[in-house]
Amino acid sequence: ELFDKTGTKVILSLDTTNNKGLLIQYPEIVYIDKGIKDQNKSKKATEWYFDESMYNGFVIQELSFYQGGNATTVANAGNYGLAGINMADYGKNVVLVLLKINSDRYGTYYFHRFVRMYNYPQSASAPAPGP
Repeated sequence: ELFDKTGTKVILSLDTTNNKGLLIQYPEIVYIDKGIKDQNKSKKATEWYFDESMYNGFVIQELSFYQGGNATTVANAGNYGLAGINMADYGKNVVLVLLKINSDRYGTYYFHRFVRMYNYPQSASAPAPGP
């Protein structure tokens, strides 16, 4: 679970139940002004997938998130070009995203990205590390 820069909650996960790939969910947003629901600002819950055609024959094999500020060993860090990384060296407002994809035709690729979260509540407890 993350929050974008507008404060909107975003849930990212790998859909293993229906095998649809990467699932992105935006929960319902309800704005209430003086007890009356403001229909112009409220938004229904939304979920969408990166479907099979988006992957061009690749399959997601691993998707992991690691939060900074934790003395966590990053699984398979060397495969991602991150050997010796210590997430304790980063603030809790930094998330490391690891993605491993594979294609029978093109082979296996490893990607990593450090994402800085906006308006991270410094007093919040860190979630459990790892995938």
